[in-house]
Amino acid sequence: MLGSVRPSLMPAIAAEWQGHLADGLAALRRTPSGAVRSLCDAILADPAHYTHDLLVRMAAGDLSQAERMRNAHALQQFQGPDTVAVFLLRGGYGFRIAAAQDPIERARLQAELEALGDVQTPSAPALRKALFPLLSARFGGKPAKLRGTEYQVPLGPVGTASLALRLDFGGMARGLRWAVTVTGAGGLRYGAASYEELLGLPAPEWDVLRTDRLNDDLALLLERVEGCLSLVRGVVWD
Repeated sequence: MLGSVRPSLMPAIAAEWQGHLADGLAALRRTPSGAVRSLCDAILADPAHYTHDLLVRMAAGDLSQAERMRNAHALQQFQGPDTVAVFLLRGGYGFRIAAAQDPIERARLQAELEALGDVQTPSAPALRKALFPLLSARFGGKPAKLRGTEYQVPLGPVGTASLALRLDFGGMARGLRWAVTVTGAGGLRYGAASYEELLGLPAPEWDVLRTDRLNDDLALLLERVEGCLSLVRGVVWD
C-alpha cells in the first residue's frame, strides 16, 4: 500500500467515493472480484451505516475494530453466486460438494453447479494473450517477465519516481492480482496498490473473470489502471 502518502491521497479518494455513491456503486460492482461485489452489496443494503464518512475512513485505514468486524461479517453474509462459481471453475467446487456433511448444503452446492452450465474462466496463458496487446496499445510499454508468473509494464514517470503496472498470474484459483507500483529515483519502492485497494476495498484479486465476459473485464482493467494512475499522479513524490 502507499501508506506514506495516503493523507495526500485522501481528498481525491473522498471524491471517488462520492462519485461511486452517486451512481449506486454500479461501476464498482462491475469489478470481477467476489469480495468487492460482496462489500458493495453490504453497502447498498445498509446505507445508514456505510456513510461517505465511514467509507473514506475505511480507505484511510481508520476504522474501529467493531467496524472492521462488521465488514468481515458482511463479506461472509453477501457471498454471492459469482464467487461460488469461481470455486467450481477452478476445480475446487467438486471437492466442496464431496466434503459437505449437511445434505441440504450438498444439494444447494449441486444446484448451483448445475445452474452454471458451461461457463468458463480464462487460463493464465489465455489471459496474457488477450491482455498484453491491450496494455501495450494503451500505455506504450511492453510487458516484461520478472520472475515466475509476475510481469511488469512501465507506465512513465511521476516527478522523479517511476510508475509501473505489476501483474501476477500465478495460482489463477485466486484470480488475477494487479497493482500500480511507485519507485523512487534511487530504487526505493514507495509502495503498490490497485484502484480497489486505494478505496479501502478488500481482497484485490480479480477472481470472477469469465471467458464470456473477458473483453468487458479487460476493458475495465485498463480503466481501473487509469483511475489508479490519476490518483497516484496527484501526489508529490519528489
